[in-house]
Parts: sequence; structure tokens; C-alpha cells
Amino acid sequence: MADSYSLPRHAAESARLNDQHHVLKTISGFPGLLHPCILASLQTARIADMGTGTGAWLLELSSQRTQDSYTGLDISAAQFPSEPPSNITFDVWNVLDPAPPQYQGCFKVVHVRLVGLALVGEQFSVAARNLMTMTKSGGWIQWGEADAGDITHRGLVSQALKALYSRGLKVLHTQGRMLDEPRRLKEVLEQVGFEEIEEKVVSVDEVEAVRQGFNKMFVGAFSGILSEAGTEGEDGDLVGDAEKAVLQGSWSNCKFHVVVGQKA
Repeated sequence: MADSYSLPRHAAESARLNDQHHVLKTISGFPGLLHPCILASLQTARIADMGTGTGAWLLELSSQRTQDSYTGLDISAAQFPSEPPSNITFDVWNVLDPAPPQYQGCFKVVHVRLVGLALVGEQFSVAARNLMTMTKSGGWIQWGEADAGDITHRGLVSQALKALYSRGLKVLHTQGRMLDEPRRLKEVLEQVGFEEIEEKVVSVDEVEAVRQGFNKMFVGAFSGILSEAGTEGEDGDLVGDAEKAVLQGSWSNCKFHVVVGQKA
């Protein structure tokens, strides 16, 4: 199946993804990068990261838990690190395809974050079923998504920031993306059979320390979305004006959903 990701994969986007990792780590509030109920169950484990991109999440976790082995998976190898640590391997896999035999039933933890720009509608359920086949009995999934379909504007409200998000969401909605998937994520995992499900929903406004960083990250993402769609120049310097607005104290708020579940 073709790569349907909505963002570019150049060096600037890789840098944005690395910054995004640190922002989302703070927003989720998990000091060990994993939900406490998952960490409490871990000894030595095999851990997968789906939609790994630059591998930022894996690289940090592997520096904390050197006893574990890690596999980063993505539909493209374009942003994989060139010299990963010896306990991390990277591989190309489309989550909409059945899991390769070597990955079936072998991971204690499967981590997923922000794959909403690569999936449409019922593809979330397809992905969840495939990820479940990778998870060993008693293992866990942790899946996080930002609800970009429910953005509110705060602070020194900027028309440029609102216009950028409106333009980007129009592109995403035309593609069938970013509708109510983050709000349905718990239901999706329940339907495919995960148990002991917990959901944490955090408003970006609750984490003032990363509010500006989150909005800079979001502006960068929406800039990439417009660039990939070929519509970046339709509203003048909309991205530049939105970037200035964020630096001047304007921000937009959305909710970040993290859902964890266990395989029986």
C-alpha cells in the first residue's frame, strides 16, 4: 500500500519531530515515557514503537532502560537514525498490513503516537487489530493522539493562527483525516479486544510550561500539511504570521488523548 502520510520527511521535519517528542512527553506526564501501570509490569521486555519516525521516543526510553530490546517501525525509513544503539533495530512496515511473522506475539509493549496523519476512518481499527497480533499475552499497547479536530483559540487570539488551522483542517478533512478518531480511540481498542483500558486526556492549557512549544510544533505540522498538499502559498505568508503570533503570546488549545490497554 502506498505511503499516505500527510507530512514531509526532510531534515527540518525530522528536527520538528524531535522537538515534538519532548513537548508530548511533558504533556502526557509520564516520567518514564510509559503509563505507570505498564512500567509496574515490566521486567526485561521487548518493546516496539509504531510510526517511530526519527526514533526519538525509543532513543530516550532505551537510555533509561538499557536491559530491554527495541524495534522501531514505520512505513518509511527516511527518518531513521543512521547509527542507533545496539539494542534498537529499525524496520519498514505498513501498520495496515498483517504483522510479519517475526513480530507476531512477541512484544511486551507496543507504543503508538500521532499516526492520525497516516490513517483514515476504519483504518484505525485495522491498525489496532494488527498491533494486537504483535502484542504478547499480558502485554500492553499505549496509543496517543492529539485531537486536532477540536481546536479552540486562546490568549491574544490571532486571525493568522486561526486561519492556518482552518486551512490545514480543511485539507485533512478532505482527505478523511482528523475527524473524531482521538475521541474514539478507547472504543477502537475495546472493540478489537484489549482489556484493562485506561484513558488519559490532557488539555494543552493544563501544561503552561510547554504551551508555546506545543503551538510552535503544531504550526510546523500544519505548515507541512499545506506544503504536501500544494496549498502553502494560497494565503500569503500565513505560516510566518502564525509563527509570529505564537511568539507574541497567541495560542490554540486542543486535547491530547493517551489510551492504554492490555492483551489477555
